[in-house]
Amino acid sequence: MRQSILTFIVAVSVVLSVALPGTAYASAPNNFCEGKAEQTVVKTYSRGSLVTPLRCGKASYGFDHMVGYGRWNDQYDSQIAETIARGEESRDKTIYATFGPGCKELFRVIVNQGPTRGNEFRPQGVITAYYTTKTQAIMKPNSTANDVGDCPIIEGIAEPGR
Repeated sequence: MRQSILTFIVAVSVVLSVALPGTAYASAPNNFCEGKAEQTVVKTYSRGSLVTPLRCGKASYGFDHMVGYGRWNDQYDSQIAETIARGEESRDKTIYATFGPGCKELFRVIVNQGPTRGNEFRPQGVITAYYTTKTQAIMKPNSTANDVGDCPIIEGIAEPGR
């Protein structure tokens, strides 16, 4: 009896860990793309029915770019997923951002849903993602410390470390 209960608990745990969205998981290791092609998909992120890949890329974009800047870990991966799924999006859907009170931008993800270099594999996917800094924060006109939502995305906020 005790053995069957334990077996049942383990089986339910396995099913739930696979079936439930938002379940904790380990992101791809930093060396995931070693020896793999630029277009290899590391993982995908969703916003409604739109699916955006994170590809291995190279030093100028994608997973290898973010790893090269020391940005990749589970928390960073989760922040990208959250920003794409629920953040504000630019009119052309190339920038997703999360904001704090007073429309202070906190995190930004830049994507290309078109083909790489205009004619190669499509979509290119996540180009880069990064936390924004205090000096890059903007205030929405007439905003208060409690305003969040409908914050404008300023396209000129540069990626740190460049």
